Amino acid sequence: MKRCKILERTVVMQKADSAHNYFGWPSIAKLSDGTLLAGASGFRIDHVCPFGKAVLSVSRDEGKTWSAPSPVIDTPLDDRDLGLLVYGDDRVICTSFNNSVEFQRLWLSWREENLKKMEGEQAKREAAAQAYVRAYLDYVDVFYPNHDDFYGSTFRMSDDGGKSWGELKYSPITCPHGPLATKDGRVIYIGTPMADIKRKAADPRIRAYEILPDGSMTALGIIPPIFDEYGEITACEPHAIELANGDILVHIRAERRKCEHECFTIYQTVSADGGKTFPVPTPIVLENEGDVDKNFLGSPPHIMRHSSGALLSLVGVRDGAVGVRVLKSVDEGGSWEVMVLTDDATSNDIGYPSTAELSDGSLYTVWYERPNENEPATIRGVRWRLPLTE
Repeated sequence: MKRCKILERTVVMQKADSAHNYFGWPSIAKLSDGTLLAGASGFRIDHVCPFGKAVLSVSRDEGKTWSAPSPVIDTPLDDRDLGLLVYGDDRVICTSFNNSVEFQRLWLSWREENLKKMEGEQAKREAAAQAYVRAYLDYVDVFYPNHDDFYGSTFRMSDDGGKSWGELKYSPITCPHGPLATKDGRVIYIGTPMADIKRKAADPRIRAYEILPDGSMTALGIIPPIFDEYGEITACEPHAIELANGDILVHIRAERRKCEHECFTIYQTVSADGGKTFPVPTPIVLENEGDVDKNFLGSPPHIMRHSSGALLSLVGVRDGAVGVRVLKSVDEGGSWEVMVLTDDATSNDIGYPSTAELSDGSLYTVWYERPNENEPATIRGVRWRLPLTE
């Protein structure tokens, strides 16, 4: 398997002087003047907690330095992920979602059970964290008695490159990296119906909507569920791109865990009518299938087009050599070559890579990763190049 050439490594977001030093699930986008926007869920204390805010950092030197993260979406609930789309004349859409207070209390009850198995300093730290979370949830109950009104998949729109933002809007769907823009000016959002563990979606199938200029949304098509010879596979966290011929290619996180036939990979479907209909998703075709287990290719995906014309879909790898992989297609998604970007992570709490191209054709990718197993996650950034074509 080819390795991509890493040119520079940076830390995009962290706050080491605070207990709120967990950042996760980032996205990146580039404005017309080359300014990079990187967003994530920040100022958290853990992978699941009620403190998340959807935050944004800015780089004006192609990722060498970054501004301190500042909130764009900050409800009383846990604002998770941050998807970014730059389109048109530097218009920006920032997407996020949250979960309910009842979900947080359920999660807290699970943590309380785990606390019974801990000892010493670990138990002290966990007990303090749980007390902190419990106090905040009580605060939300008292000061935001209608906190359910904030629950859902959220987004804000900017007409000036992210300098100012419009009102908070709600969407019936969510995905980690946000919508896509078509050549004819439409904004298509493909995602999973909003749900958490306590509020499951009646119909969990991935679906497509068009976001209109005023922020209203029109329903388009629904992606059929995914099955293999062992049954249904969980399908979620898609990302999509418009192909040269106007078709919409969608990569989907396809996952089955805690069973004999596990998988954590990518399935693909292509809409030929602007998102109104989709064929049943199928496993992507790999050029170098012998180099990788296609059932553990990695996920979730972020797709972009390089100036060379190649499509690049990046995924986080949580099985085996943990890190980030690059999938490259030179035939509009007909087949994909798998390459390594990183494979040296120490924790499988990692992933959600997102990529933008820089002025010299190199690429800049952000993802979240724990520096060590017991340390909070930070947003990593690397500038890199594709391997030379042989």
